[in-house]
Amino acid sequence: VWEGFGMPFLEAGLHGKPSVAFKHSALPEVVIHEKTGLLANTDEEFKLYLEKLIKDGTLRSKMGKEAKKHAGNFTWEECAANYEVVFKKLILDCCQVSRKAGNGPL
Repeated sequence: VWEGFGMPFLEAGLHGKPSVAFKHSALPEVVIHEKTGLLANTDEEFKLYLEKLIKDGTLRSKMGKEAKKHAGNFTWEECAANYEVVFKKLILDCCQVSRKAGNGPL
């Protein structure tokens, strides 16, 4: 799946399912390689990882439990708190740039 953030992978994790994804964009934040799923760099690796999870029920179960725990970290409250930090930093940075340019506070 080629997706920017990886909501389908979080959904899978919430249901205790590990994922196989390509290692790009934000997916490594959502799928932790060899802990909550597997991250492939190539099509061949993707295929091998799928086969690995299909054949190894113990690994699938272990990664699924970890995926469920990890998915629980992604809440709207956490998202809002992270945005608040970013916005405050942006405002502070803009104020500092404005002062340096001699424009006074924003």
